[in-house]
Amino acid sequence: MTALTVEFATRNGSLAIRAHSMVVNGNVSIRPDESIGTGQHQRRLAAILEALRGNYYSPPWCDTATQTALGAYLGRLLWPEAPVSPFQGELRIVTDDAMIASLPWPLMIPTGGTICLAAEGYPVSISLAKPSGDTGLPAKQCKILLIGTDTDSAVPTKADDHLPDLAAVLGRHALSYAKTSTELIDALRRDPPHVLYFYGHGTLVGGQLTLHMQDGPLLATDLAAQLARLPSVRNNLRVIYLNCCWGGTMDPFGGPKSLAERVPVLIANRMNALVDVAQLQAIEVMNCLVNEGTPPP
Repeated sequence: MTALTVEFATRNGSLAIRAHSMVVNGNVSIRPDESIGTGQHQRRLAAILEALRGNYYSPPWCDTATQTALGAYLGRLLWPEAPVSPFQGELRIVTDDAMIASLPWPLMIPTGGTICLAAEGYPVSISLAKPSGDTGLPAKQCKILLIGTDTDSAVPTKADDHLPDLAAVLGRHALSYAKTSTELIDALRRDPPHVLYFYGHGTLVGGQLTLHMQDGPLLATDLAAQLARLPSVRNNLRVIYLNCCWGGTMDPFGGPKSLAERVPVLIANRMNALVDVAQLQAIEVMNCLVNEGTPPP
C-alpha cells in the first residue's frame, strides 16, 4: 500500500499537506467555529469534537449524518477536489498542534467518496510531534515496566492472560511489573524504565483521562506530575504505551497531552479499544518497536 504522509505546519495557523514530496493541497485553515452539516442540521466544529470526545455516548444530535458531514469536511481539507485516483493506503498525520491532532481523522471521507477510512479498513495514525533529543531505545536490552489491571468484571481485560503472552515476545529484555499506583511509583523510582506499558481500562470525562489501576483510579495528569518530579525517569523513559480506551485523545488540557509532554513517544488508542484486538496490536507494536527497531505497522 502507498503511505500518505500529511504534515501540518502551524507557524501561520495553516496546514501544509504533502504526499511524499508532492503537495496534495496548499495551505488551508481550520476554524473551531466552522459550520458542519446542511440546513437546520449544522453544528460548530468545536461542538462536534466536544461531543465525540467527551463521553462514551454522544448526544442524539451527533448522529451518523453529522459524523458523515464531518468526515466529508476533513476530506475536503486534504482534497478540495476529488483525487485523480481513489485513496488507497495508510493515512499518517504528523502535527505539533493538539487541536489538529484531536480531529477524528478515521472518519475522513475522501472527496468524491461515500465511506470513511475507518469503515474501509484503512489504517490511520496521528502523531503529535515535538522537538526532542535522543529518542532511541537500547539495542540489546530495554527496561520495560508492564502494568496490567482488570478492574471491571462486566468487561474483563484478561490482563493475566495478556501480560505473559507479551512477556514471551519481550523475553530478552528486563521486565518489571505493577498493578497498583503504589507499585507503579515504586518501580519508577527504583529502576526507571525505557518503556512504560499500561494495559487496562481507561475512561475519559471532560478531556481528563483516568487509568484504572488495581487499587483505584489514577488521573493521567497525576502520573505526568509524578514523572516530572523524578529526574532519573525523565532521563530514561522513551516510550509510554497506553493500551486502553481513550488514551490518545489529545485534549489541550487533558491527561494524554500532559503525558505526551514528558516523553518523546506516546502510543495510545484514540477511542474505544477492543480487548482481543488491543492485545494482538500490542504484541505486534512492541515486537517492532523493541525487538526489531522498526516503525510499527
